[in-house]
Amino acid sequence: MEYRKHKRKPIELHISFAGEQVVGKGTVCNISLVGCGVNSQEKVTAGAFLEVLIHLPGGQDLIKIDVAVVRYALPDRFGLDFLQISPGEQQKLNKLLKSR
Repeated sequence: MEYRKHKRKPIELHISFAGEQVVGKGTVCNISLVGCGVNSQEKVTAGAFLEVLIHLPGGQDLIKIDVAVVRYALPDRFGLDFLQISPGEQQKLNKLLKSR
């Protein structure tokens, strides 16, 4: 049963992230206007705040999430909620979601 307010769309994009305790990379496996799922071998902790760069297809552009919070963390996967994103970056995210 799906309880999300914003449906996540399956996708495969590279992601870079950094926080107080971690710097890492992974793959976005699903995304919505307010969050994403990430496959990664990096150890993150639920509740941690991260700065996130989502690499768009073609490798020419990025979506920068100024602040995201880790909502859950498993050994090889975690979920992020986007807390702070600039209007320009939000437009890029909207465009990405509309293209899927």
